[in-house]
Amino acid sequence: MTALAIDPIVALEADALSQAIHGRQVACREVMQAYLGHIERFNPAVNALVSLRAADALLAEADSCDRELAR
Repeated sequence: MTALAIDPIVALEADALSQAIHGRQVACREVMQAYLGHIERFNPAVNALVSLRAADALLAEADSCDRELAR
């Protein structure tokens, strides 16, 4: 049995992810893309999410957060 590869961003604990974002090691857009990919990959099997905003709206919000952090 082959283990499924998990995006390293998704594997980060919340405090490490926050530090990576604020330390500009990773952008909010990258985080959102990683989580959207994770949801797309695994949610069909577990059905954990029943409602999700449109990806383009979520990515636009992530871009806004990146701009705010750049100030």
